[in-house]
Amino acid sequence: MNGQKPLFWGAIIAQVLGAQVFFWDALPDYQQLTAGGDVVGTPRDFVVAVFGLVLMQSAYWYARRLQPENPVSSSGCVGPFPALCQRGQFLFC
Repeated sequence: MNGQKPLFWGAIIAQVLGAQVFFWDALPDYQQLTAGGDVVGTPRDFVVAVFGLVLMQSAYWYARRLQPENPVSSSGCVGPFPALCQRGQFLFC
């Protein structure tokens, strides 16, 4: 992973940029909706939102591929349990 750290952090930055693009485009519409107005999205709004979402998702899956997999125990019964707990740890954060 040491040689791939710049690629990994570049993907993390791309995820943040994708989120910024998405929220930059959607925030005025949200503010107008919460103020009681009607919002009609334009094709440009749709394209910008999809671009931000695609950027976030593609960077996420690329960064996930760069992370090393954790070794699983060779025990047939006990081995999958720690891996399951480790992947589900985000539920307790």
